Amino acid sequence: MGVSGSSIANRCQDAYTADAAFEGEETETIDGGGGEPFSEQSALESLSPKARDVVWLIELYRENERLLARQRGLREQIGELMEYWHREGANRDLAWARLVQLRVKHQGVLAHLKANRAMSIEILDRNGDGRDDRVAS
Repeated sequence: MGVSGSSIANRCQDAYTADAAFEGEETETIDGGGGEPFSEQSALESLSPKARDVVWLIELYRENERLLARQRGLREQIGELMEYWHREGANRDLAWARLVQLRVKHQGVLAHLKANRAMSIEILDRNGDGRDDRVAS
């Protein structure tokens, strides 16, 4: 499983633009010389392999933060659903169907986090982080 350089560059640029817009900063288009707009792809390709790996690790970190927030939200929804389940007159069939949906979403988030963990370990191992004591899970 690999990470596409163009998708990482685009997602990093999108995150930068969104962060800047949220903070009220003006964003600008950078001229790459020759009158052409600056290409994030060419910028990523111009980095050394280790620098690209750092960009990927940052992107994985941001992705994990988003996924962990999603996981917390799903857990809260499951908790609220269980409270409903125990109420007098609750529609248990409807609650069960919703619980199945939420559990599938929760498991999807966990699978995505696990894949990101594997990708992070692969990147760190490629760069010789010196940790040979990891336990595979």
